[in-house]
Amino acid sequence: SITKRMYKIVHFYITFFVHFYIIINIMALIMMIYSIYAIIQEKQKSKYYKKTILYETNYDKYFTMVRKQKIVVLKKRLQLPFLKFFS
Repeated sequence: SITKRMYKIVHFYITFFVHFYIIINIMALIMMIYSIYAIIQEKQKSKYYKKTILYETNYDKYFTMVRKQKIVVLKKRLQLPFLKFFS
């Protein structure tokens, strides 16, 4: 009876640890798959943001150029009446 009880206890612990080991391995596999998925998503996001940043920097350069041109055109418009008056 003691050996049967010991056998049941040992059998319970062995099956428990085997199941626990299987569950831990499954969780580790799921985490590895998710990390690969997250890395792929980050690469796609970085490609998108690189394109977007390039567009925004080009647009910013264009916008500053237009602003400078507007200032030059305004100065010329203000100079024109004075030049007409003094000539």
